[in-house]
Amino acid sequence: MNLVKSQAGFLLVEALVAMIIITVALVGILGMFTQSLRATKNAADYTTATSLVQEQMEQMKILDELFWNSVSFPYQFATETIPMNNVTYTRTTQAELSILDPEYPAKQRIIKVTVNVEWLGAEKISMVTYVLRELPQFAN
Repeated sequence: MNLVKSQAGFLLVEALVAMIIITVALVGILGMFTQSLRATKNAADYTTATSLVQEQMEQMKILDELFWNSVSFPYQFATETIPMNNVTYTRTTQAELSILDPEYPAKQRIIKVTVNVEWLGAEKISMVTYVLRELPQFAN
């Protein structure tokens, strides 16, 4: 067998090196893809938790005077467990008289409402709002 010097082609070593380079590049791309999926899931969880907090805050703002007249402060609402999108969220709501509230004899009080949402493997999201209500229990 005579080898002709002008014969073109790949050697087995060259093909193996090319396959290794392609494999390393694909592994890097796959790593970025899985990291992107994880970040998207975390963003979806945070968005859902934030909407649960906002929903509860809006509910607290529209509560009628009958509710606020019967509350003794500080008030802890029942903890809710909410399953959504294969994640279980735990929502707690607290209401207390705000330290911003002046100590003067008046029926109006500033109520600080705090809503917390937690879920497995993440930090807690907390939001605070203030509600101004007339509370007869504080009248002279």
